[in-house]
Amino acid sequence: LREKVRRSLVSIEADSGPHGGQTRRPPLSPVERLRNRHVLVVDDDMRNSFALSRAFKAVGLRVSQASDGQQALDVLDKDSTVDLVLMDIMMPVMDGYEAIQSIRANPRTADIPVIALTARALVEDRSKCLAAGATDYLVKGQITPTQESHTPPSVGGPPGCAGSTPTISSRTSVPSS
Repeated sequence: LREKVRRSLVSIEADSGPHGGQTRRPPLSPVERLRNRHVLVVDDDMRNSFALSRAFKAVGLRVSQASDGQQALDVLDKDSTVDLVLMDIMMPVMDGYEAIQSIRANPRTADIPVIALTARALVEDRSKCLAAGATDYLVKGQITPTQESHTPPSVGGPPGCAGSTPTISSRTSVPSS
């Protein structure tokens, strides 16, 4: 998961130098690239939110939380510093599909990478998440902070340009709900 988040955040990093190109800097480690980035974790199961938040904070990410899609939209309306959204799909009030569609419909938030998180691992579920506008899709219960991602660098690009579901290591996993 860390690698997938890093790739999403790197894709939105755009520090332009005086000549319109990227500023030359020494290469940063994956953890250094994540430092001080802002992730919004949206999940109605506090165990999932806690596990993800703890893992992200451990590598220097700033984390906000919401327990349903409507709360996520409220956070995004009030806070323009969110760099990435991890969105549960099955939630009360407003589900992840509707929330992702609302994020994509808002010009201010349309380009924020959104990774759908779901306990369901069916091919149709992945397709439905991507069709709703998710940047990528992960299955809960298989997610770990040290996961190896097989997602191409296009993560963070236009919605629907996601890679295949990653192969994931089996360390401390996020509970599925």
